[in-house]
Amino acid sequence: MAEFNALFYKNFFSETLFITRDANANVPTPDEELTVSGPEITWNEKVFKGLTILVSEDATTFSQILQNEFLTKILKAIKFEMHDVAFVNIACGANVNLAVLGRQLPIKSVVSFGTDLLDLEKIPAAYKHFHVGPTPVLLSESLTQLEADQNKKRLLWNGLQGMFL
Repeated sequence: MAEFNALFYKNFFSETLFITRDANANVPTPDEELTVSGPEITWNEKVFKGLTILVSEDATTFSQILQNEFLTKILKAIKFEMHDVAFVNIACGANVNLAVLGRQLPIKSVVSFGTDLLDLEKIPAAYKHFHVGPTPVLLSESLTQLEADQNKKRLLWNGLQGMFL
C-alpha cells in the first residue's frame, strides 16, 4: 500500500481522518481455503435458511446434536427447525474465520455456543448481538453451561429476541 500522505488527503476531506490498520486484514486472500482439518459441518442444503450454529464438541456429542432437546426448544422459539440450520463443529482451542466459512455456506446469521469460536480481533460481550459485515452474530456460553444455568438461559433468550424477533 502507498505511504500515507496527510497533506494529500487534506485537499479532499475537512473532517479529521484516523489512520487504522488495514480494513481488509481479516478477509482471507483469494487463494486461502479451509484447511483439510477444517470444521465439521452438518447441514441440509435444500432447506437451509441461513442460520449457522457454531459449537465445539467432541465427535460423539456432535453426532447427537440433532437430538438435543434444549437446542430444539431454542430453535423453535426463534421459528427455526433443526433441518433449517447448519451446525459447525470447531475443534477445541481453534476458531473459524467467518469469511472463509462463508465460502462453503450461504450464511445469513450466526449463533455461537462458545465465545471464542470466531476469529475476531476483539471478542464482544456475550448475549448481545453484533454484526460482522452484514452478518448478525450472537455469542453465548457452551450448550452444557447454558443447560445448567437459568440466568444464562434468560440472557440467551433476550439476545435471541433482539436478533430474530
